[in-house]
Amino acid sequence: MRLIDSLPARFIGLGLVALALVIFSGAFVSFGDSWRMGFDVKTPGTLVTKGIFAVSRNPIYLALDLWFCGIFLINGNLFFLLFAVSTIGAIHWQILQEETFLLKLYGQNYQDYCARPDGILVGNVGR
Repeated sequence: MRLIDSLPARFIGLGLVALALVIFSGAFVSFGDSWRMGFDVKTPGTLVTKGIFAVSRNPIYLALDLWFCGIFLINGNLFFLLFAVSTIGAIHWQILQEETFLLKLYGQNYQDYCARPDGILVGNVGR
């Protein structure tokens, strides 16, 4: 079932997907040697607070949110809307799990990072 069928929506969706790629790339570069998959207790990297992480604590999750919203706008059908909504919900849950882990791992340094006023972009939903 097609919910949106407009050229402007498709262009906005394309813009969101492009922005998502830029944000994801910025996060990948900013992570440097601290890039990890999952919760790495044995060999954690340093807490990354510079680069894209200065404006969003969760830029990869923000990029994924933008990506799936953009894909919905490009396709405009119910399947992609439901997929985007469920994925965004799952991402929010993941953010909560990750922020609990990071607080335990980095303690006061992470609390200070969370309290900074410069983390303004969407994706800072866990704390």
